[in-house]
Amino acid sequence: MAQTTTWKVNDMKRDTATGGVNTVYWECRVQDDTHTDCTAVEGGKLRLEPDATAADFVAYEALTEAVVLGWVYNSLIEGEETADEAKA
Repeated sequence: MAQTTTWKVNDMKRDTATGGVNTVYWECRVQDDTHTDCTAVEGGKLRLEPDATAADFVAYEALTEAVVLGWVYNSLIEGEETADEAKA
């Protein structure tokens, strides 16, 4: 059974003073490629505490969906999982 998994960022909230994102609303949709009427959707809210002085800080204007989804994947890690295992 083949499946198509699609992750996306639905919305973000930010602190306009620092340009840091403090909330990410995300969604993961899994579609059965054989039975197109079979779809599962999981979503969530990731709260962040951005530090504008940190070396890895990325301001809102410079963000890509890939960077934000990386934050989501990392937040889903449990125990010894990798980010790829967490999002599977």
